[in-house]
Amino acid sequence: MTSEISRSEAFGPYDLAVASDGRVFVSWLEPATPKGHVLRFSMRGPQGWSAPKTIARGTNWFANPADFPSMSVLADGTLAATWLVMSGGDDSEAYDINLAFSKDGGTTWTKPVLPHLDRKKREHGFLSLAPSADGKLAADKQVISTAGGTSPVWRRDGTELFFIAADGQMMAASVNTNGTAFEFAAPKPLFKSRTMSLEGRIYHEYDVSPDGQRFLIGTLIGDSKAPPPTVIMNWTALLKK
Repeated sequence: MTSEISRSEAFGPYDLAVASDGRVFVSWLEPATPKGHVLRFSMRGPQGWSAPKTIARGTNWFANPADFPSMSVLADGTLAATWLVMSGGDDSEAYDINLAFSKDGGTTWTKPVLPHLDRKKREHGFLSLAPSADGKLAADKQVISTAGGTSPVWRRDGTELFFIAADGQMMAASVNTNGTAFEFAAPKPLFKSRTMSLEGRIYHEYDVSPDGQRFLIGTLIGDSKAPPPTVIMNWTALLKK
């Protein structure tokens, strides 16, 4: 099955999130008028994609193809969204993470909060939401892979963390959350993927079913290694020779 959402006015990539009931959420950025950005999302239900709704908008966001907002669906159906706001001026790469929630399907959103407390003007990375044993959000810092990786996604019950290795392997690291801290097992390869991020673009283009057994992945089709086009400059002068 192939589905398509028009992104004629989108800035940067889409971000996918899957709820425990099977609903699929897609979020993206759009340019705002006269300047700035708007974070929007749409939900895929039995009748197809819903009309886009607005999460937030701003004129001082930190946005590019590598640093983009994300969206998550918590166990109780609460929607969570993150985006990046510049904190160091137009010429700085410092930004703060903004986190907001919606309990009515995205119609209204809470005032954004900062999940980091250092108050420093720096790059604060990306935020990944994980459920704790009491159903609340948990925050922890762990080294999962010594060989690197991209596009981390949590299994809905918090027992596995998936990511894509440098060679395209989809990796899974099991997580023990029964104690007072997260305990990660060594990552294991699941299968080879072929996403656009492997071709020099940074996208978050996959998500995982609640049981961790099925994957929704944006996959390249065709030969991505085709030779680049050749552009001849001042070709009219060549015709005179």
